[in-house]
Amino acid sequence: MAVLGPHEAAPAKDTLLLAQDLNYAKHLAANDENERRRALKYLKKYLDQRSKACPLSEESLQVLWKGLFFTMWMSDLPLVQEECAESIAHLMHALPLAEAMRFFKEGLTMLQNEWQGIDQLRLNKFLMLVRRLLRQALVALKGNNFRKQSNDLFAAALEETVLRSGDAAPLGLVMHFTEVFLEEVAKIADGKLQPSRTIDLLKPFVRLLAFAQDKRVIDWVVKFIFTHLMKQHKLGLEYQEKYRVWKQQGFAGSINQVQKVLVEDEGDEAPQPSRELDPRAGRVDVELPPILFNAKELAEALQQPKGDPRTSKRTRTQLNVWAAKFLKLHSGVYPLGLKKLPQSSRKRKGDGDVDMNPTRAAKRLIRFEQRLMGQPRKRPRTRERPPKAPAKKRRIEKKQPIKGDFVIKHDWGVWHVSAAEPLKRPQAPPSKLRGKGRVAKPLHSPSGPRRKRVVINTRLNSSQNITEHIQKVQASPQPPWDSTRKPGKPVLKSPVRPSPINPFYKLRTV
Repeated sequence: MAVLGPHEAAPAKDTLLLAQDLNYAKHLAANDENERRRALKYLKKYLDQRSKACPLSEESLQVLWKGLFFTMWMSDLPLVQEECAESIAHLMHALPLAEAMRFFKEGLTMLQNEWQGIDQLRLNKFLMLVRRLLRQALVALKGNNFRKQSNDLFAAALEETVLRSGDAAPLGLVMHFTEVFLEEVAKIADGKLQPSRTIDLLKPFVRLLAFAQDKRVIDWVVKFIFTHLMKQHKLGLEYQEKYRVWKQQGFAGSINQVQKVLVEDEGDEAPQPSRELDPRAGRVDVELPPILFNAKELAEALQQPKGDPRTSKRTRTQLNVWAAKFLKLHSGVYPLGLKKLPQSSRKRKGDGDVDMNPTRAAKRLIRFEQRLMGQPRKRPRTRERPPKAPAKKRRIEKKQPIKGDFVIKHDWGVWHVSAAEPLKRPQAPPSKLRGKGRVAKPLHSPSGPRRKRVVINTRLNSSQNITEHIQKVQASPQPPWDSTRKPGKPVLKSPVRPSPINPFYKLRTV
């Protein structure tokens, strides 16, 4: 143990703790798999003892999460990756609830900062890590009976990281988190979550819907949060059963004509197997119990952020539409789905009357799904096009032919050019008729185009004089190549001592 000198001060306690955290992060990011596994195993005991002594600082959590990120980065094979994700997510159970939510928040912040650097081959295991972190955070809330205070800590962690509306998180991370949120809530709550506490967990998504600027985020929240809530409601499950029967009957009449009949089962109830939280090989399905919620309270929560100036016209429209739907659901009417199939005005007589165009069939299917899901139909916008300006006509000036004689002066002489005489059409030579009825063939075929003839006058062309050529060469800045001229410097380096051409030459020694 090192002994401090008389003038040396003892290091601060925070500095020693941060040094221990750096040591753990170094072992967590090691190349050796056994070293990483051993460090991850002892990290849970370290966090348990560390939280009892003093709370974890933000710097310590950032250092530890950097090492945990690279632990997940270097894990290979599916089972090893799943075990690593479970071990990392279970670390928050070694901390009190408040520090566990801070640990969860720092984990989402680390993933949010490093998300753009994750390649496609490693993306699936980090998506699994996000799901495992969310699951264990909900398990920690369940251990506290989903109290409002703990739910508010959880919602604040989400709003400050992955569901932040102002500074948007990576789109893929937001969409994945939104997609798996209600699935994990249904698995952990197991149908025992109170409706008033459900609103606490959904408030971050209400604010995200109100303040989001990306249309893809709005559509994803609507699809995987509010639409999913309505579908898993008892009225939604009843509608799905009726729709299945109505489809088997060929959509005859209205769906309200389908009545539900209860049949008593006299057999013994089969023992329920252990619930699985993740689907695996071997035809293992995951059952999702329904999430209880108060539709009226959720409609009121959707109406609250409408007056905020950060909302846009699109988000206010979505808030009004879904608030009205949840009020309708509260009154006992299922607002989604199709109740009656509209009959076509045209009567089909045979196969020849059926429209077989795939483009129009795809558009009809899209419109049918929109009516089925209760989505408003988009009306095409009609824009008035401004009248086109009349095209400006270009004025083409015809070049007048040069008439008369003209002179061209150049350095090497003067050229006198005279206008060519008008060309005369050549006459066919007289043919010698040997008999009556023989006609001479014309020079040009009457059906084909007539070819133009050009007569070139070469009487004024003359070659350049020899004396003039010599003057031009001497005045040129680059004279022609002289074979007798030698270069100023040799290309190769001259040797210090001249050597003979014969390679077997030996110096004579006297």
